[in-house]
Amino acid sequence: MPFRSTNLQLQELVSELKRISRKNKVAIWEKVADHLCKPRRSRVEINVGQIERYVSKGDIVAIPGRVLGAGTIESKVTIAAHKFTDQAKQKIEKAGGQCLSLLELAEKHPKGSGIRIMR
Repeated sequence: MPFRSTNLQLQELVSELKRISRKNKVAIWEKVADHLCKPRRSRVEINVGQIERYVSKGDIVAIPGRVLGAGTIESKVTIAAHKFTDQAKQKIEKAGGQCLSLLELAEKHPKGSGIRIMR
């Protein structure tokens, strides 16, 4: 899939995720990078309420898109996404969770074991 974004930070993120995927011979970071390569109108946007519905305490979640602040979250989870709204970040951290960038998560867990992708 050709990547046509003019966003240099996004281009660097995608290339770095693909590099980590090749280096560790795992497909998870390649899949996340492929989702980020989609057109902007097709990218993932997930509310914290949706995250609460599908995760349990202690889960690690990768979201190849944006996390929005609608809904509530009570679970203490680690969430990595391309972008967070301020409200979403506050709600996640108030619940005891952690917000990371996708690159930080890929560097902490290069093998990708135990990570769920929500899209």
